[in-house]
Amino acid sequence: MTRSVDVKKGTAGDKELENGDTKTRAVKSAVVKSTVYVPKNPKNVKRGFVKMFVDFVVKRGTASADDLVKEFAGRQVANKKISKERVLRYISWCVAHGVLKTK
Repeated sequence: MTRSVDVKKGTAGDKELENGDTKTRAVKSAVVKSTVYVPKNPKNVKRGFVKMFVDFVVKRGTASADDLVKEFAGRQVANKKISKERVLRYISWCVAHGVLKTK
């Protein structure tokens, strides 16, 4: 007995179970860290979303990744949509370039 293989299901990551149902893979989302960030050298940033981002942290004094995601996710700056992943990317960039530091 041969089974016909559905190519689209095979490439989409679906797995056919014994009872004929299909099980799809769960999509991984970025995990928001609970680290607290404080400003270290905010004068390095001159413009754009990073400037808004750093000004928010300077104004509050400290901010966690959750706070930053809640504040900026869903906005649009310079024709770029700000998502949770973009906020986390900017956090890591700011820490790597000495603009923010972890507390």
